Amino acid sequence: MIKAFLDTSVILGKILGYSKDAETLFSDPDVETYTNDYVLKELYHVLKRQHGFSEMQISYVFEYIRKESTVLPSPSKEELSTIKLKDNADRPIVLSAYKHGLVLYIDDEVTYNDAKRYVTVVRVGKDGSAKDQSL
Repeated sequence: MIKAFLDTSVILGKILGYSKDAETLFSDPDVETYTNDYVLKELYHVLKRQHGFSEMQISYVFEYIRKESTVLPSPSKEELSTIKLKDNADRPIVLSAYKHGLVLYIDDEVTYNDAKRYVTVVRVGKDGSAKDQSL
């Protein structure tokens, strides 16, 4: 059983339908998906500002995510200080995966390279091809 922590971009790929890898993660019975409150906050802003989703549409998206994934609490500020990344905005994501022993699924190359110091990372391709590890 794969326990996968999904970054904002991976969930967005599933919701907007542009990532075959994300679709596979959500539909594979051998994969348990996780995310955290921080990712949901990021997702809210991206859906609202960049994609014009209404509050009702976002609530349906969140209902789906909560049904299909375990939503973990975001790490505390004290916990965040224990991890060093080039992009501080990714610390809550990497730290949640690390803290709960999860494989991190992302599509960002910089964070992919940075996070490998802390967790197992799979870089999800938007074209349906996972980098470095098969789903």
